[in-house]
Amino acid sequence: MGFDVYKIINGKPVLTDYIKDNTEIDEETIKKIREKYSEKDELKLHRTVIKEGQLTPEFEEYNTYVEQCREEGKTLKLSKNAFKDSLKKVKIQDGDQEREILTIPDEG
Repeated sequence: MGFDVYKIINGKPVLTDYIKDNTEIDEETIKKIREKYSEKDELKLHRTVIKEGQLTPEFEEYNTYVEQCREEGKTLKLSKNAFKDSLKKVKIQDGDQEREILTIPDEG
């Protein structure tokens, strides 16, 4: 599960963003691939490329699309990790319990 990002405004945490974790990004990548290619389509393309002994234009198109989706996922993960590294951990009192949240550092 990802994590919530807060900004402290007037001494109170205000939810500003939700950052997906790697598993959620992977699931979205697969979902995007499935929007264009079902598992059945993928298996057929793999059988065809092996059967014919060479890359068919259909397989090359499929492979290019999948690699593009994977690259977008990798880029999102790197961006997410860099953003998370820029956040500050802050302990807050939440009712009768103390908890730690991630906040956007003060800009000034």
